[in-house]
Amino acid sequence: MKKFNKVAAITTFVAVGSMALTMVAASTIGAQKAKEVALAHAKLNEKNVTFTKAKMDTDDGVAVYEVEFFHNGVEYDYEINALNGKVREFSKDKEVMAPVVSTKPTTSNTTASKGTIGAQKAKEAALSHANLSGQQVTFTKANIDYDDGVAVYEVEFYHNGTEYDYEIDAKTGQVREFSKDQETMIPVVSTKPTVSQGTIGVQKAKEVALSHAKLTGEAVTFTKAGIDHDNGITVYEIEFYHNGVEYNYEINAVSGNIVDFEMDNEFEVDND
Repeated sequence: MKKFNKVAAITTFVAVGSMALTMVAASTIGAQKAKEVALAHAKLNEKNVTFTKAKMDTDDGVAVYEVEFFHNGVEYDYEINALNGKVREFSKDKEVMAPVVSTKPTTSNTTASKGTIGAQKAKEAALSHANLSGQQVTFTKANIDYDDGVAVYEVEFYHNGTEYDYEIDAKTGQVREFSKDQETMIPVVSTKPTVSQGTIGVQKAKEVALSHAKLTGEAVTFTKAGIDHDNGITVYEIEFYHNGVEYNYEINAVSGNIVDFEMDNEFEVDND
């Protein structure tokens, strides 16, 4: 009985903590404002940096935005109070790699760092290998990274419920690694989803998430909407993208309350 009570207490604590973060989210400064605060502190402007992270989290019970960007090979890391916009923590570190990301490339010259093919060419190489076109897929990642000392582009996109992951050589454009997975994403294509007994249904869960994000179904791309269990609670896991930002929700499948919420701007890009 003591063991059961301990597990129940932990479950309640986690659920309450997650709901508390969700309630706070509505009154936060927003990821864009957090980025502006970090840039002002660094005395830089957005045109001169490459953002690699802008997401909300908690630190010692305080809601914060974790903001990370690169400038001239230096990595800047910020922790911004999500309520008042004050800088809580700051560090910068000279890095070997400075990611290069362009969300709306025009030519290969504008997207390519010196000696690399550019994100757009890397996407084209992945699409060619998959025998797909840009109009058929939804891109969720296209960024430069290093693997065993080799510069590569990590490209990720979805097509008909399947996730495609590529690692493209940043200099030659050759495919180094490739995988596709249909298990991690449950695309939502039905306009009349069925409702499991006692649950609100996936469509209602999507509406709850969209309402919280202040977005419409036409403005986003859904990549996941499935029922699951978290700490003994039946939830709907909802994931969608809007303007390069990934939104992740856990919706209580019975009450429709938001159990957990996260936004992540880490390397996601819009479909060209």
